[in-house]
Amino acid sequence: MVRALKMGRGWVFQHDNDPKHTARATKEWLRKKHLKVLEWPSQSPDLNPIENLWRELKVRIAQRQPRNLKDLEKVCMEEWAKIPAAVCANLVKTYRKRSEKFTDSMYVLANESSVALYRLQEHVRESLPELVLHKTDMQLWEEQSQGAIYTVEYACSAVKSMTNSSLHFKSIDGLLRQAISMKEQISISQRRSSHEATPPISHPP
Repeated sequence: MVRALKMGRGWVFQHDNDPKHTARATKEWLRKKHLKVLEWPSQSPDLNPIENLWRELKVRIAQRQPRNLKDLEKVCMEEWAKIPAAVCANLVKTYRKRSEKFTDSMYVLANESSVALYRLQEHVRESLPELVLHKTDMQLWEEQSQGAIYTVEYACSAVKSMTNSSLHFKSIDGLLRQAISMKEQISISQRRSSHEATPPISHPP
């Protein structure tokens, strides 16, 4: 990867404290490869630019709606390749600015608690209408979903009832056929009886 990106010398490898990253086997592999690893604090605020890319990738994958694990892997590769390099460059470029804002916020939180509380209240006040709107939308979607689920369940129940009734319909069909056959036999018998009961016509000499 380093050769493909033509990074040259002086680069530093960085990853977070995920258990598989801090495992003994991982550390030993990095040591054997003589890779310089950037120290990363535990419980970090996820300022790493890659976190923004993961979010971008998740949004793109959700829009594709993969159906199985194989499809998910294919979609991940395709959507990752579609993310422009300019997006990555911009995240790295703006990292210092985001880091400074975070540092300022931590300073205010530690030294000016009243200001921090005021900013928090303002943020909540500004966000509240949007949150209420989202809650209303969620309730509406929930009602629509419940209605759709009821409709589907009713349709499935109706189809199941029709399927179970097929035996009864077959029995009724057989009875109707028998009734038609018996009616035809009765009609034939009646015609024969009527013919036999009719006296022959006598002609005068």
